[in-house]
Amino acid sequence: MRKHKFVLVVLCVAVSWSTVQAQKADREGPLGLTWGSSADEVRALGAELQQDVPGTDYGMCFSAKKLPRVLSDQEETLVCFGYDDSLWRIVAYSKSFLNDPSGNNLKARYQKLLAILSEKYGSPSSVQTLGDSIYQQPQYFLAGIRAGLTYWYSNFSTPILSVQLNLSADDSSSGRWSIIYTNKSLRDAFDAAKKAKEKGSL
Repeated sequence: MRKHKFVLVVLCVAVSWSTVQAQKADREGPLGLTWGSSADEVRALGAELQQDVPGTDYGMCFSAKKLPRVLSDQEETLVCFGYDDSLWRIVAYSKSFLNDPSGNNLKARYQKLLAILSEKYGSPSSVQTLGDSIYQQPQYFLAGIRAGLTYWYSNFSTPILSVQLNLSADDSSSGRWSIIYTNKSLRDAFDAAKKAKEKGSL
C-alpha cells in the first residue's frame, strides 16, 4: 500500500512539473520577452520603453530599446500591451537595406530568416507575387512593394502564436523586413476587452 502511495506521489509530482514546464514554454516569447508580462516587468529586464506610440489599434504600444535579445540587423521593436497591461503583440523591424531596388540583399536576408522561423514554427503559408507591367522586372521589385502591387510575406501558425515575416519598402530603392508575433489567446482577450470598452462608451 505504501509503495502504491509513493508511486502516486511521484506521478503527481511529475505531472505537476510537466504542467509547469508546458506553461513556461507557452509564455516564452521572442527577443527574450515573456508573453503576458506587464510594461514594468519588461522594463525590469533592462529594456527602455519609449512613450506610448499613438495611432495604433493594438492597445498600449511602445517603441522598445535594449531588449534582452535582438537580431544583428534589427533596428526597432514595437511591444503592445492589452487593457490589462499584458504583452500580447511584438513587432521587430530591420534597419533599412539601402540602394537595393531589386531587393536582392533584402530577399537574401528574408530567406535566411524564413529558414530559421520554419525550423521553429513549421512550414509557412507564403505569398511571393510580383505586380504587373514594369513591376515584373527585377529592378522594380521594391517599387512594386511600395506601390502595393508586389507582395512578399510568409505566415506561420501554431496553437499558441501567429507569426508573419514580410518585406516592406521605404522607397523604390530601400526596404526592410519585419516579423510580427501575436499570442493568440492574449489577442482574443484583448479583442474581447476592446469590444467591451467600446460597448461601454456607447
